[in-house]
Amino acid sequence: MTSLGLPPLQEDLPALQRGMVNLERHVENCSKHYGLRCVVSLNRFKTDTDAELEQLRARMEELGVPVVLSNSWAEGGKGAADLAHAVVDLCEQVLNAPHASRGGVGKGGGGTVQSAWRR
Repeated sequence: MTSLGLPPLQEDLPALQRGMVNLERHVENCSKHYGLRCVVSLNRFKTDTDAELEQLRARMEELGVPVVLSNSWAEGGKGAADLAHAVVDLCEQVLNAPHASRGGVGKGGGGTVQSAWRR
């Protein structure tokens, strides 16, 4: 039993698979309805197993969605650095796409994600 009187968490791949429908819907909403690319951020906990993480990564890979582990809850900004880099990479891909406007990000142009942060 845990300190809260609950049984310890155990790996449950079938439950993860059943819950994946929710994440798949979010990805679909971003891509099909809003035309946006996305990245999935996983808040890593001690009880997460490698098999659970691999199952989720594999499914998101099938959908073409990058997955990044985030430890920001434990490490602050340092634990979210990989996520920040992944988001910037996606933004840069959009800016460099053939259909991207020549004006850059937001009003007034600028052309880079870094310049958009300064606005």
